[in-house]
Amino acid sequence: MVYDVRREIDLARLDRQTSVSSLSSAGNDTSDRLGSEASATGPPRKSTKAKPWANLWKEKRKNGEDYLLAAEDGNMQEMLDLLDSSKKMLQVADINTKGADHWTALHYAANEGHGDILEVLIDKNIDVEAVTNQKRTALHLASARGNLDICRLLCD
Repeated sequence: MVYDVRREIDLARLDRQTSVSSLSSAGNDTSDRLGSEASATGPPRKSTKAKPWANLWKEKRKNGEDYLLAAEDGNMQEMLDLLDSSKKMLQVADINTKGADHWTALHYAANEGHGDILEVLIDKNIDVEAVTNQKRTALHLASARGNLDICRLLCD
């Protein structure tokens, strides 16, 4: 069975949406129990000040997720664009970004057999010894899938 990070990302988004909606509904229950005094003041307001760094980190996190998906899909150009600081400036994806179960782009590329992606990542000094939550390296994943060429590439 091939692990699909996209399902994990969708579940995380759904989880965040559910927690936000449950918090807003919990606030309405509190005001009903407290009576008119609480409803007159309403729930505490959020600050209206702009938070420029919040959007930066959201974009950086999204670029990291897109980078992992590009490595998994074998989309070389998109992956290189997300790593290019001249195009993404501060939102550039970190080469050692870890996704679900601490998989890096190297793990995804090795698992899917994308040798060209692996060569580029190794040239850009990705952590070749990175391990997943199950203590597996990219070499473990490639050998489990029977990708002998990928195993040779990782051993060199």
